Amino acid sequence: MPTSIVTYQDFREYMRFDAEYYHEKYLEVENTLERIKSTQLVKIIDMLTNGVEVRDFVKLGIPYIRVSNTNKPFFINFSNIAFIRESAANKLSKDVSLNEGDILTNRSGTLGFSQIITKDFRKSVISSHNIRISGIKINPYYLVTFLNSRYGKLQILKRNNGGVVPEINQPALKSILVYLASENFQNKIEKQIKDSYKILLHSKSKLKEAEEILETELELDKIQTQNDHVTIIDHSDFISDIRLDAQYFSSNKLKSIFLNKFDSKPLKQLCDKIETGLTPAKDSYWHKGYPVLKMGCLTNSGIDWSKIEYANEDYFEKAKKYSVKEEDIFLTSSAHALEHIAKKVDIVIEIPKQYQNLLVFVGEVMRLRVKKESINPYYLLLFLRSELGYRLFQNCIRGQTAHIYPKDVEKIRIPLISTKKQEKIEELVKEAHTLLTESTKLIRESVNEVEKIIEHSG
Repeated sequence: MPTSIVTYQDFREYMRFDAEYYHEKYLEVENTLERIKSTQLVKIIDMLTNGVEVRDFVKLGIPYIRVSNTNKPFFINFSNIAFIRESAANKLSKDVSLNEGDILTNRSGTLGFSQIITKDFRKSVISSHNIRISGIKINPYYLVTFLNSRYGKLQILKRNNGGVVPEINQPALKSILVYLASENFQNKIEKQIKDSYKILLHSKSKLKEAEEILETELELDKIQTQNDHVTIIDHSDFISDIRLDAQYFSSNKLKSIFLNKFDSKPLKQLCDKIETGLTPAKDSYWHKGYPVLKMGCLTNSGIDWSKIEYANEDYFEKAKKYSVKEEDIFLTSSAHALEHIAKKVDIVIEIPKQYQNLLVFVGEVMRLRVKKESINPYYLLLFLRSELGYRLFQNCIRGQTAHIYPKDVEKIRIPLISTKKQEKIEELVKEAHTLLTESTKLIRESVNEVEKIIEHSG
């Protein structure tokens, strides 16, 4: 069993007596940085600022960056950006209005992710879950890379002073040690991170082009997806569906949107499989073994393979009928909050070699495996990510803790556009994925270079 010996002097210096704080992996990182040319974060910045809580959102205005937009390293997550009125933003302190080159890191929730502010998010306002690092006196692109390396991230995680919800405060963040690499090296890292961001934007433009085809073909901008306050049903509706909850029948209008406009078919006719997987028991998880795709792997912009967890052989023998294949579509099917159901939809592209023929999935996600002769999986992916696709699945929710079941969603009618347009959508989504992979590779290489130069400096 790993053991860390803590002296009385250690306790007096840090005033921390929780065992996790003195974990070997944290001590190793700080010991390495203390031996080489490192300085505390507070000495290379002007200011740390906590964000503010805002709840009055508008359709368009000043971007308001929440913790859901800072759940990935390096760049702000564009998905689900909220906006606040410019007049409201002007009343807030200038310290929470961002400048290009500032760095954000999470103050609470998921710690250890840091983002560089690009020109797209100048003047944006940050939420109370974020800390802004400003007045940076070294290359900010190098600093954000350092903070996202194991040498930065582990220091942040060590300084967690929260209970159920992890938190880090400003004094703890200020004490983090930063390795000062040469100016030439810092400039090299800056170029790589900037190149990565350009490729990422190119990826997003390809995906946007695909989404515009979908919107144009289905005239989605003309569709009202909000539910009416009153829904009238007759006895035959109830007998047919054995449902009497208002939300379910409020989708009747949505179901009829495409009648006489497009060919449409129920999901059951378009898929070979519509199913949820099998969740391992708590004692079935292990640090190695058989890979399991969980809810946390879904991002709505591609599977996050770093979030794969592992379970033992007994579980795999029971779950192997839920083996994941290329071009399977996954979406969230069980959650404590209704709005999370079908909120994240992803398609499997290029399963990593180490997971092939071994990867299975949990019961909290639903798998759709399409009949390719009936519908293009990439077209279905984008339709399900649209507001209309989301609403159609939302209206199938059952239970006080939200669930959707295959027997309900298989009745959802999916509109079909021309095969040529579906194939064009596939081409664009695949191009976007290739570019995203290239961007991610550049980021990974930059982090590796920072870690290597630290290791060799010791």
